[in-house]
Amino acid sequence: MYVDLHLVHEVTSPQAFEGLALAGRVVRRPDLTIATVDHNVPTTDRSLPILDQLAKTQMETMRQNAERF
Repeated sequence: MYVDLHLVHEVTSPQAFEGLALAGRVVRRPDLTIATVDHNVPTTDRSLPILDQLAKTQMETMRQNAERF
């Protein structure tokens, strides 16, 4: 099976990135991978800090994984 576009988001992608790290693998086609933070984005003023610690952690983990892989 060929997947032409890979979408990842902040809620479930940490497990996928951890699996890659444990297996010593990389994202095979980063040019075909789009990462988005779409579950924890504030719907009001985005300039305010994220107060929910879990949401903040998920967003930060996504940023770190995107840089790492």
